[in-house]
Amino acid sequence: MSVFESPRYEVRKVSEWLKMAGQGEIRLPVFQRSYVWKKPQMVADYLLAVFQNRPTGLFLILGSAPEPQFESRPLTGLDYDQLSPPRELLLDGQQRLTSLWQAFSGTSPVRYYIQVNNFERDLIAVQGVYTEAKAKTELGITDLTEPSIARREHLVPVSIILDVPTDEAPHGTIWKWCLDAIDPNEHGDDKSDAAKGLENSIKKLNTTLLHDRSLHYCLLDQSTDKRTAIQIFVESNKSSVKVNEFDIAVALALDRGDEQLRERIHEFHRQSGVTRGFFQSIRDSEGHIARIGECMLFAGSLSLLEAAPKKQKYEDVIKHLFRGNAGQASAQLDGLLRNIEQALTLLANHGAPTDSTLPALPVLHLLAGLQEPLRLVTGALQQGRANRLISAYIWRAFFTDRYAARANDRLLDDYKGLHNCLKEILANGQFNEDNLPLIFDEDKYEMPNANSLGNLDAPLPWIKKRSMKGRAISAITLAQYPLDLVTNKQLSPDVVRDLEASGKLDRHHVFPKAVLRGHFNDAQMNHALNGVVLSKATNQAFSKKDPKDYISWILRETGAPNDIELRRKVESHFIPYDILTSDERVEVRYRKFIKERARRIAAKVKTSASPT
Repeated sequence: MSVFESPRYEVRKVSEWLKMAGQGEIRLPVFQRSYVWKKPQMVADYLLAVFQNRPTGLFLILGSAPEPQFESRPLTGLDYDQLSPPRELLLDGQQRLTSLWQAFSGTSPVRYYIQVNNFERDLIAVQGVYTEAKAKTELGITDLTEPSIARREHLVPVSIILDVPTDEAPHGTIWKWCLDAIDPNEHGDDKSDAAKGLENSIKKLNTTLLHDRSLHYCLLDQSTDKRTAIQIFVESNKSSVKVNEFDIAVALALDRGDEQLRERIHEFHRQSGVTRGFFQSIRDSEGHIARIGECMLFAGSLSLLEAAPKKQKYEDVIKHLFRGNAGQASAQLDGLLRNIEQALTLLANHGAPTDSTLPALPVLHLLAGLQEPLRLVTGALQQGRANRLISAYIWRAFFTDRYAARANDRLLDDYKGLHNCLKEILANGQFNEDNLPLIFDEDKYEMPNANSLGNLDAPLPWIKKRSMKGRAISAITLAQYPLDLVTNKQLSPDVVRDLEASGKLDRHHVFPKAVLRGHFNDAQMNHALNGVVLSKATNQAFSKKDPKDYISWILRETGAPNDIELRRKVESHFIPYDILTSDERVEVRYRKFIKERARRIAAKVKTSASPT
């Protein structure tokens, strides 16, 4: 059958959704990552829509074949032995179904409460859904965990509604909550009749919300092959989780999903000292796995397939990694991860120890692909030439627009060109400069000079923005391991990573905007050359001071021995000390400062970008 012509649109009661999720009959294909509805209000809004019988969108379900199309995992918050295959795989709706399950099962870190119109009415209607924090803010309730307080506000925990008493278990969670919710001052010592009435009201809620409410879904027949299922998933996925190419490539390439692969990537990340600055995700606790995986796809396309890193090649990369026996596959995987780590170390030594300091991501992929041929070059002289070649490539990739368009094809061309040069060094001890890749052609990819860097009429964007040349300015400075002006710490890759991980890394305006305002526009004040990376504590200490004033403050307040040592620290950032401290008007000093810093950085870039 054609799944595009014959999907089935059906409805299922909320109680049935919860039962199937709880028993593992409906699970998630492994390529779906992860549950991210961490904001309680998102969950509360969805629950309210369900409880008030408003439209909540379709679930997209794939009927599981006798031999399931994909390896599967439970919803977040569920844990069970997968002794039998699932009946269904949830392609779209993970956030909604997980939120529903966690709220009713009480496995959510946040407790949700339904507010009803009146417990005593025959027709009980849901008026709102509250968290304890929202109830405190909007209703002035200080302790919703006390059932009697919740009852007075017509609130009941969502997590007790699923537990309806039966003949076999007549005194469940609902009964205990109802007893505790009845105030003895109102009903005396015998609270059972009042509690029974309240229990009956909550039973009505159970019937209304779980058995009278239905949610719609689209069912793809179990004959749907996995490639078609993934295509439909990508086209229809509306969740806030970005569909990542790595998990999709793994699902397509391997007959069975390989959860071990994810675990090994996670363990590599946990043990590595350099990956945390590049791949950690605040939103997604598993985000680093997909990001490292996608880096593997790019680097593997270049080094394993000698192909441009494009989607149609990702499946082949995974197949290549897992070819041969288990030992060979393990060695290939470890080798690729090691190459990524070494590429990150190389970038860190070139002033880009974190994602927020990296000017151009394609450089990482090419460097990871080149690690194997680099390791073959031995001997001090040959290694020196190879290292200088690669270093020059990095600076050219940082400062030119080589990868502004057709990045994947150009990556492959540069990879092949550099690889051939490394082969020449290995064979002859040197390479033919006529064979350098196109990125070294300065007629096509001109390197910056002092005039282009220091042009206040066309300023480079601020160093914190995702701007290649702005970040390149930051990188050429950090590559010198400059000194923090107050803490005196050398801003080595480890220090920068630690500062960023702790939220203590900052970008400082050498001439603060408060000092420049009225003389220059925003773009001129935020010129990349006016920025340096420092600790947040140092930046806050300088505040809005004129440079000559905070230089005096450092000498006066921090115990700096003399201005000779301070000059050394300031100039380690390519900052002209004498211009900062002169008595000229601020607008004059700023123009001179931009011009001189541009000259110094351009000179450093020129020598660093030379391959010989």
